[in-house]
Amino acid sequence: MNLKQMTVKAKLSAGFGVLAAIVMVVSGLSVKSLNDSTERFSSMSRASARALTWRSVFGPSSIGASSLLITSYY
Repeated sequence: MNLKQMTVKAKLSAGFGVLAAIVMVVSGLSVKSLNDSTERFSSMSRASARALTWRSVFGPSSIGASSLLITSYY
């Protein structure tokens, strides 16, 4: 069907349909990105908790060793 032959109602409906599809794609990508960020934050929290556990085991003089554990994790 030619664009010139379409009625105004059909053109508007197609335009809103395209916009709705774009919004759905952007929303899906946003949810995926937020999910990935949450997973990375959880991973960092677990690594930090492990480092704090190592600090409590070895004492405050071993801060360098626990920092090494954090940096070697990533």
